[in-house]
Amino acid sequence: MNANLSPLALFSLACAVCAAAILVGYLVLRPPIDGHTKVWLLLGLGVFPILAALSGNVEGYETTKQRTFCAACHVMAPETSDSDNLHGTSLSSRHGRNALFGPENCYVCHEDYGMYGTVTTKLGGLKHVWMYYRYYRNVSAQDAKKTIALYKPYPNDNCMQCHSTTLDLWKKHSIRQLGFWTVMIGEGGNQDLHYLLIWESLAERETKWNKFAADPEWIAKRAESERVRIGAMQPRCDGHDPRRYRVA
Repeated sequence: MNANLSPLALFSLACAVCAAAILVGYLVLRPPIDGHTKVWLLLGLGVFPILAALSGNVEGYETTKQRTFCAACHVMAPETSDSDNLHGTSLSSRHGRNALFGPENCYVCHEDYGMYGTVTTKLGGLKHVWMYYRYYRNVSAQDAKKTIALYKPYPNDNCMQCHSTTLDLWKKHSIRQLGFWTVMIGEGGNQDLHYLLIWESLAERETKWNKFAADPEWIAKRAESERVRIGAMQPRCDGHDPRRYRVA
């Protein structure tokens, strides 16, 4: 982890040192309990400890959002190293070098975006710590990878917190989507996002999709996505003709 302390961490340490100095001074000097002593004891027993605790908790919370914190568990080293790769093409690598996510890309992508998202995310993190010390601390990264898996399918809603450029534009051009999927089995995995659009006819598809593809707003959004290296947005619209088969 980064050895440089943030201003908040320094403030927390300063409050703790002040509280300790006041208490040690009182125990050594044993001054009379007058108004001045009570004020110093209030600072040493109340104000400074509370400030140290609050700022320390906030600093700790911010630290656990960093990719370097995830890398503290050796079984995550392959994933964090992939994120650090400036020339990689994987999803984590692309997000890791994106200025919008940077060193917090692990947390940003895996955070729960519900009403109690921060709490549930941190509770999940505590479970990870327990699992690491209980099962994986002395297991090699290669062996651990065989058994480590997501608790549940990755929610596409997390991706749509940022990758929602097309939704408003589709609405603008009256393009309706049926749903979004990532690959569970086969090539691509969660690197590819698949979706189904609803067309009443081929003529409707040609008209609306061509207008969408030529929309200056879409062209600008796509260029911005490529500039910050989220990953080039290259939607491809294929048409499928339904067939009816039956077993004889």
